[in-house]
Amino acid sequence: MTTKFLKYWEEVPLVTIIANCLNPNLNKMYTVKMLQRYKSNLGLSSHNEEARVNFALETMFNIYNTRRNSAQPPPSSTTRPNTGSRRGLLDELRDEDDLITGYGISNELSSYTLLPPNMEDEPIDILDYWKRHSSAYPTLAMMARDIFAVPVSTVPSESCFSSANRILTDRRSKLGPNVFERLVCMKDWIEAENRTQHYVPGETSGTETQPSASGSEVESEDEYDPKDTDLWYLRKKY
Repeated sequence: MTTKFLKYWEEVPLVTIIANCLNPNLNKMYTVKMLQRYKSNLGLSSHNEEARVNFALETMFNIYNTRRNSAQPPPSSTTRPNTGSRRGLLDELRDEDDLITGYGISNELSSYTLLPPNMEDEPIDILDYWKRHSSAYPTLAMMARDIFAVPVSTVPSESCFSSANRILTDRRSKLGPNVFERLVCMKDWIEAENRTQHYVPGETSGTETQPSASGSEVESEDEYDPKDTDLWYLRKKY
C-alpha cells in the first residue's frame, strides 16, 4: 500500500504547491513547513522542499510577468526640456524614482512572500482577496485567477454515456478509447438485432400485448422470437 501511495504522492504536484503559496492564510512559509512535515512523516528527505517551492514560484511568476508586460503597451518616452542646472537635480531625483518603481515591480513576488500569513480564524474568499490586491500584486493576481479557477465541469465521464454503467465497471475502468468505442458499438448492434436498443426498464414497449375486442391478448406488432436471430444466445435468459 505504501508503494502505491508513494508512486503518485511522493512528490506533491507543483500546482498544489503554488495554490498553497497564493493562499494568504498559508503563504510560502506554511507551505514549506507542511511539505517538510509531509516528507518527514513518510520517512523521506525534506531538505530540498524550500528550494523546490522557490523554483516553482519564481518560474511561474516569470512566465506570467512576461505575459503581462507583453500585453501592455510600451510607455511613451517623453524628452524633458533642458532648462539648465536648476533642473539637473530634479531630473536625477526623477530618475531615481523610476529605478525604485521598477525595483518594486520586479520584487513583487518577494514582497508578497515576506508578508506574514493571515492568522484570522474566519475563512476568506481567496479570489476576492486577489481582486482587492490586484493593484499591488498584478502578476500574482493573474496567477491566482488561473490557479483558483473553477473547473468547467466536474461530472464524471461515465455519466456522459447511457451505457457506461454496464461497460465501465470497477474491473474495467482502464479501457482505452478504441476498446471502449468497440464495446459501445457492439452493444448497440446486439441490442438493435434483438430490438431492445431503446428499451428502458419501467416503460411500456411497442411490442407489449394489448387486449383485443374479443378479450384475448394480441401482439401490437409482429411476433418476435429472439431465437430467430443469429445472436439469440447472447441474451441472458438463454
